[in-house]
Amino acid sequence: MHGTVSILDDEHYALIMDLWAELEVKFGVKGLYKTPFPHFSYHVASQYK
Repeated sequence: MHGTVSILDDEHYALIMDLWAELEVKFGVKGLYKTPFPHFSYHVASQYK
C-alpha cells in the first residue's frame, strides 16, 4: 500500500513524543503507536462506500 505522510519538525516531533510518554505513564496507554515516529497520514481513494 502506498501513502503520503508529513513528518513533523523537530520541535513538534519532541512534543508528540513527550505526550505519548505522558499517556503511557499516567494512563498506561502503550502499544497503540504502530508507527515509529509521529506524523500525519493522508488517505485518498477514487470512491468510498
